[in-house]
Amino acid sequence: MRRLLIGLIHALLFAAIAFGSAAEAQIGAGRAPGFRAGLRTFSIAAEAPSQLRVVTTQNRMNIGAETRNVTDSWVRCPIVIAADSSEIVLSWANWYNLGSGAGEFAGANAVTLLGVALERSANASSTVVATAPVTFSGGRTVTVPADANDFQSDPLPASAFGLPKFSSGEWYWIKVRQQVPSASGTIPYSDRAVVSASGSQSAWFDPAVTTASSVDTLGAFTSTGTAPGSRANYWCPVVLGRPLVDGPSEGGVGDSIMTITADNGANTTPVHGVGWFQRTRHDAGTAVTGLRPGILAGRVGAATTHFVGSNTRWRAWIKYARTWVVGLGTNDIGTSSSGTVPATTLTNLADIYMAIKAVPGTKVGAAKTIPRTSSTDTWATVANQTPFPGWGAGDKAAQLNDWIDARFADGTLSFKIDMTSVRDPTEPLKWRVTGAANGTTSDGTHPVAVTMEDMAVEGRAAFAAVPQ
Repeated sequence: MRRLLIGLIHALLFAAIAFGSAAEAQIGAGRAPGFRAGLRTFSIAAEAPSQLRVVTTQNRMNIGAETRNVTDSWVRCPIVIAADSSEIVLSWANWYNLGSGAGEFAGANAVTLLGVALERSANASSTVVATAPVTFSGGRTVTVPADANDFQSDPLPASAFGLPKFSSGEWYWIKVRQQVPSASGTIPYSDRAVVSASGSQSAWFDPAVTTASSVDTLGAFTSTGTAPGSRANYWCPVVLGRPLVDGPSEGGVGDSIMTITADNGANTTPVHGVGWFQRTRHDAGTAVTGLRPGILAGRVGAATTHFVGSNTRWRAWIKYARTWVVGLGTNDIGTSSSGTVPATTLTNLADIYMAIKAVPGTKVGAAKTIPRTSSTDTWATVANQTPFPGWGAGDKAAQLNDWIDARFADGTLSFKIDMTSVRDPTEPLKWRVTGAANGTTSDGTHPVAVTMEDMAVEGRAAFAAVPQ
């Protein structure tokens, strides 16, 4: 009898261990809701994805570099968490992409980060309540080499703020002290603007005559001595993290129509960004609900040539978003002639699509080209608009849109955004009108703010429909 009992106990133990292993496998596959099995406890939270993703609403590619004839600078920029995450990783790129026929350029020199900190806001504003140091291999100072790409900090866990996670909707502030090797040194910058959020800062100064406050001092930078010179934009790191649930995240590759031109920030919350793609990072209008992580490889004046050939640094970011949309071709077509859409444009677009699709599990879609017209009454009526050469019926823009339709039909693209919201319903080659001057565009090429918002609503619906 004793042997029988011992055997029964052993059998039960082995069954419990086997059941626990099977349950753990189910958890890892994302199929079990979290429960106690055998002698072990399992939960979804303990099985957070290992894949780094963009986890904030606004991340942007550098679009230029500048020198201020001094060596030191500081940056304070806000970020808004858009995916519950266990940790944050900051990533710097010491290169930039110029539009208008240029493409990618390496940073001219290394930039030393003298100190980096992350501040937490308790009320979605510049008022902060806690700070945590950002480190690099355990140290506070690091040099980002010229042409460095995806130069990452050490992971910063939410526990550094005494929190179980970085929660969607929370504001944080990145504070950075930077230094170039000489007064002629340059630092890249993006089109993220200081005016987008009160409390943002970007300034250059000579440390021989200006003493700056520490990155670890809560709140905005202050200084004594000679006042620093302020700047309109800044060099911000891309914000990565480990989301607790690997939910939707999007990237964009585009030109001025996708990015910022003619969008003055009206009818939106600028901290999340302007331009129709950045407006898709939150629900319509000024809502701060439904936040979605994103990253934008976009540049005013960009053409397809700026993202192919040797211009491939941006592709290091593809893996950090699950879905990408491409909105290029307008600057390839131009406005000077009718005819056939350039074959190189289609080849370049196919190359970009394939580069995105080559990353396992990543989907790609396209935004169609929108009208481009002149007007004799500042776009107050449809009748007084005339499509530019290349933008009429059956012309280059229409051919490109037909080609996008075909790529969606053959499965190359997982989705497309028709951008019908900007078109007149009876004459879709022209801008819809409101009856007011410049109601939807003020130059015939770029949407005004309210139109960017309409495009964002259309784009967000397309993103939401993409199977994850």
